[in-house]
Amino acid sequence: SVTNTAADTGALALFANAAAAEGTAVFGQASGAEGRGVFGLASAASGAAYAVYGQVDSPAGYSGFFTGGLGVRVDGGLEVHGEVGLNTAAPDRELTVFDSDADGDAALNLRATDGQEREMLLAVNQSSGGIISMQTNNDLFFRTNGTNRMVIASGGKVGIGRATAVHPLHVGTDATNGNGAHVTIGGTWVNGSSRLFKEAFSAVDPEAVLAGVAGLEISRWRYRGAEGEGAHLGPVAEAFHAAFGLGSDARYIATVDADGVALAAIQGLLQRNETLETRVADLEDRVAALEAAVEALLSASERRAP
Repeated sequence: SVTNTAADTGALALFANAAAAEGTAVFGQASGAEGRGVFGLASAASGAAYAVYGQVDSPAGYSGFFTGGLGVRVDGGLEVHGEVGLNTAAPDRELTVFDSDADGDAALNLRATDGQEREMLLAVNQSSGGIISMQTNNDLFFRTNGTNRMVIASGGKVGIGRATAVHPLHVGTDATNGNGAHVTIGGTWVNGSSRLFKEAFSAVDPEAVLAGVAGLEISRWRYRGAEGEGAHLGPVAEAFHAAFGLGSDARYIATVDADGVALAAIQGLLQRNETLETRVADLEDRVAALEAAVEALLSASERRAP
């Protein structure tokens, strides 16, 4: 039909009404279910109606813009040249989302489902600042080169260099990225220290370590610019590094190194104590022998007296 009503299924109406299902109206009205209005009106109350309909066979072609109903639909993909603004006529990036109602909240909502709904929110909020939020009970992953580098689990646990997080903060899986070191629920930092993680073992001299500890300057101090943090107690890293040669950066002390030095120094003290105990026992034996000898001499002297 050119100027009247096209009542047959799939009919084409020019400057008229395509009233049957799947009709197409050009500069007119497509009022049937799943009708298509090209520069016109798709007025059916239900069905997959289109406000604009077109078909492009060339891979380099452009399809039309579809508005109304469920939003924008473009079969085959959408390519936009230039900057796109949502609620703004002056975008300054490839995509700019503007808070048009001045409620202090501009957001993008990403939603997908494959039988289970997943929803993610990217937002800036006047009171909260920037927000990246999983709105559903799913983990949030950060990737580079297609590999998971960080995960925030749905329960709040954070994993770095791993795809899951078993602890509140969980770092790595092997010797390349942290060996699974973590913070416990109670707030304790736990180092990876399994024999499986280590190599190049060598013995240490506990007496030498004890001597190194004895020579360390232990002082009370405070971090610069951290007055509210309170005071700390211990050596400076440079002296620790010079005394024991541990670590790769003389500005830092690893907790495993501080623990190891303390344990080795305790062993040195134990060895020194054992040596002293042996000497004391020997001296006690010698004193007992001397006392016995003196006692014998006194007895003999008393017997010889007139």
